[in-house]
Amino acid sequence: MVTAAVISDLHLSWESPQPFFRHSEDKFAAFLSFLSLEFEQVVLLGDVFECLATPERSPARALTKALDRSFLAPYLHRADFTYIPGNHDGVAAPALGLPTERWLPGEEPVLLQHGHQFDFWPAEVAAPISFIGGVLQRGGLRKAIRFLRRAEDRFHRKMGRVERVGVQAAERGAAVVVNGHTHAKAESQTGGALYLNPGCAGTDLTFVAIDTDQRKYGVHEW
Repeated sequence: MVTAAVISDLHLSWESPQPFFRHSEDKFAAFLSFLSLEFEQVVLLGDVFECLATPERSPARALTKALDRSFLAPYLHRADFTYIPGNHDGVAAPALGLPTERWLPGEEPVLLQHGHQFDFWPAEVAAPISFIGGVLQRGGLRKAIRFLRRAEDRFHRKMGRVERVGVQAAERGAAVVVNGHTHAKAESQTGGALYLNPGCAGTDLTFVAIDTDQRKYGVHEW
């Protein structure tokens, strides 16, 4: 039996104050404590650290600074925590020897991946866009950020992004696929697989709960 809680998109930075993370460290530590008590595994599903949209132009140096200063760093060494990098912290995969996806075996296999693999534009385009988004965020232009994210969501829906995720996951043998990346909570049967997204843990204390033995899956709020 495997029970797991999945959170994604914290976007923790080395900066102070945090430009993207909206919780107090104490409150988020209490959230992590709850998850670790209730579930056998806690999965950090990418964009845990912000390494693109910061004044530090080197993602590797941004990661080092974030790890040095983050309250989250000790959790990464715990056996009950799994860290799967996304696109904003992709440099962590080679730097820390981390996987880019994980499978939870069972009668209904579960595939965990950040989800940027299904973007319609290459990383060479996405990285500069992320940096510009960081500039807008620090400038207090949150309405502009929300407008751009809504436009991106509409584009993805029009292009059938979630359906594509479900189809590819089912083709690989997954009954359930969990992505982060879009910052949008989701739970839908699509493309032959159940698609789940925990949303953005940097702003909302939400998570995906998985019980492979009971075959129970869902998005929850703490």
